[in-house]
Amino acid sequence: MALLEVDDLHVTVTTEDGPASVIDGVSLRVDAGETVCLVGESGSGKSVTAMSVLRLNPEPAFAYPRGAIRVAGVDTLRMPARQLRATRGGTVAMVFQDPTTSLNPAHRIGDQIVEAIRAHQDMSRADARRRALEVLTDVAIAEPGRRLDQYPHQLSGGMRQRVLIAMALACRPRLLIADEPTTALDVTTQARILQLLRELGAKYELALLLVTHDLGVVAQMADRVLVMYAGRIVEAAASRDLFYDPLMPYTDGLLNSRPRGVADGGGLTPIPGAPPRLGDWGAGCRFAPRCRLAEARCRTEPPALTAADGGHLRACLLDVDDVRARRLVHRQAAAR
Repeated sequence: MALLEVDDLHVTVTTEDGPASVIDGVSLRVDAGETVCLVGESGSGKSVTAMSVLRLNPEPAFAYPRGAIRVAGVDTLRMPARQLRATRGGTVAMVFQDPTTSLNPAHRIGDQIVEAIRAHQDMSRADARRRALEVLTDVAIAEPGRRLDQYPHQLSGGMRQRVLIAMALACRPRLLIADEPTTALDVTTQARILQLLRELGAKYELALLLVTHDLGVVAQMADRVLVMYAGRIVEAAASRDLFYDPLMPYTDGLLNSRPRGVADGGGLTPIPGAPPRLGDWGAGCRFAPRCRLAEARCRTEPPALTAADGGHLRACLLDVDDVRARRLVHRQAAAR
């Protein structure tokens, strides 16, 4: 059952030069109990897509000219304000990237969690505090009773991120959206947070939409992966299929950009060039100017997102077997 369905979403933003397209026809779904990762370079539209689910992009600067976003079958783009407020934090909760800016430094941790709970549930302050203690325990914070009365600056970065996760789970949402939740953390803390998200996802039977640029995180977390580039989804597949058989050159470029060990030659193989400017996408494939496999038609014909093998979707004009063969030649040359 689809808990989240995004259908042909278009988002524009007001700039000094007028409206510019940020998201151009994105469709996706997240089923109950499923973890879907949205991955791509900075500026590809991942966070705007995620924030659009709860209309958190500031309006009227951001506008939604077309599309639908259905949470449990109800379109959030057309919800009245009161229903949208109830959905935020109730049915759907969000964990943001930087806990330092997400937590109020002037209020105790317990008071902030209690406030979030009482905003969505008819609960006394005492009961809400007990629930706050329960979720802090769930996220494995040491001495949770003492942490309730501390301020954000008294906690480490990893603890603050756990507090944000606890706050998100306090009202027992059905869908959790996490936007780069481990970017600001060291590697050890990052691994613990990811393990925590997996455990809590199973315990609370959550659907999870995880936004990240880190393919290591994707490999650990994702059931399915959606790759974004220049406002569009350009590849979508089960995690294993995407890592072992990327069928869109941009995805292959992302995989080759990962740091490799000494045994694999070390270093990075970056994608040449830079993503296009906002809305300046040209007529053909938006990745064509940076693609080592691009043909003349790639610069004039826009590729549709179509099925290749099974449920593996890709937006590419090139023949699948040709992409695989040329990918192998390129990797063999890079390994020499």
